[in-house]
Amino acid sequence: MSASGLHYILTSKLQTNERLAAYYDFAEYNGEVNPESSVTYTGILHNQYPAYDTGKHTATIVSATGATEVGVSGLITGAVSGRGRLDQSNLKIPIEGLDINSMSLLVDFQWNAEVENGVILGSYERFEETVGSVDVTGSRGFNFGINDRGNMFFEAYQPSGPSIVSTNSIEMSERNIIGLSFDGGDVVFSKFDLFNDVVDKETFNFNSSAIAQPTDLYVGGSSQYFKSSSASVPTVNASLNELAIFSGGISPHTLKQLSSGILGDYFYNTGIQSVQNFITGYTDTVIYETGVTGITLQSAGSLTVSTGRVTYTGMFTGASAVSGSEGDEVYVFYNYDNDGLKTSYKEKLGYLDSSNSNNYAPTGEGAFDTLGLQSGNYTLTGDIALNLEAKLSTGSYSIYQQVEQTGVLSVVSGVDKTALYESVTGSTGQYSGIVFNESIEALKSDYIYYKGLR
Repeated sequence: MSASGLHYILTSKLQTNERLAAYYDFAEYNGEVNPESSVTYTGILHNQYPAYDTGKHTATIVSATGATEVGVSGLITGAVSGRGRLDQSNLKIPIEGLDINSMSLLVDFQWNAEVENGVILGSYERFEETVGSVDVTGSRGFNFGINDRGNMFFEAYQPSGPSIVSTNSIEMSERNIIGLSFDGGDVVFSKFDLFNDVVDKETFNFNSSAIAQPTDLYVGGSSQYFKSSSASVPTVNASLNELAIFSGGISPHTLKQLSSGILGDYFYNTGIQSVQNFITGYTDTVIYETGVTGITLQSAGSLTVSTGRVTYTGMFTGASAVSGSEGDEVYVFYNYDNDGLKTSYKEKLGYLDSSNSNNYAPTGEGAFDTLGLQSGNYTLTGDIALNLEAKLSTGSYSIYQQVEQTGVLSVVSGVDKTALYESVTGSTGQYSGIVFNESIEALKSDYIYYKGLR
């Protein structure tokens, strides 16, 4: 049982708690001594959340009255501890603006023993007055209760006289959640089977607009009832779990939904918090080809180079003695040495004998004579008159190698797309509602049968 459960159903089905005039949960609140009591102390039950105006309809525990606060506290405990024990005390609820001609009730109660006749909520009163010389019978209020057969009844005064209507198809269980609704016309009785999602109801034509307004409502008794002499006398051997009084008529279907809030507990599950990433667009990145962008020269060392030629001159005759004279053919040898790289070649020339001291005088008109060559025989052996002429230039030179330079070219090779994301945090699987934590054993529908009353 949960006040939050009833509030959840009220706001989800009626959008407001404004129509809930009074609510009493005996499991949650066990009453207290009226703080305004002085000489005579009384026990009270405050109107509870989620009633619209909890400052109204404070119930008086009729039997909890005494001269001491301690004594009254004990009476309160005996009457309303955990349950409203209607066999111990009735409750008196002031009307305080509640329209008696148009209202609805939800009652969660349980029999203490066998089913018996009694008033659940009553205010019925008949009286006689003399107006002038005429005796006039009047009445006010109504009685709502259960008879010995386990049938609900409604009793009030009609223009035609005293009237009572009773159900005959709705069977009571050990524990019952019942409803009553009237709004000037029909009176509708209902009983709710929440576990099977069934509403048992009976409707009777009744002119509730003719009911006069009483000053108080009594839970468990009435001013006018065959079993009692006053409204303070208990009439029913039952205990209340919860009682809700609504303004205006409410359909049985809606009352069933409201009763689930009375019997059940409200729950709310936040679900699972999760972060989801959604693609909101893309950014494009142009990719260019890479390759050789140019060539640079890099030093690879140096080279020393000698240039020129080495000349050897002389006559080579071989290994035997040779006789000859000037003008004879001889060979001049030229050798080249370039840092160890040697070459040579020979040149054929006319022989000139050095013993003549290069003195030549023409002796005739012939070619030999014109040159002034000397005749005679000369014996030559091997190389003779070898002369070295060296004309060399030496220098050091740097050696370079080509190195390729690489980089990004201006040629496009493709486009790379990068997704852009937006993160959204949300809850999944949120749900709320009413959960029943009550045993169904006391709510089963065979109570009257196994008690042997049928």
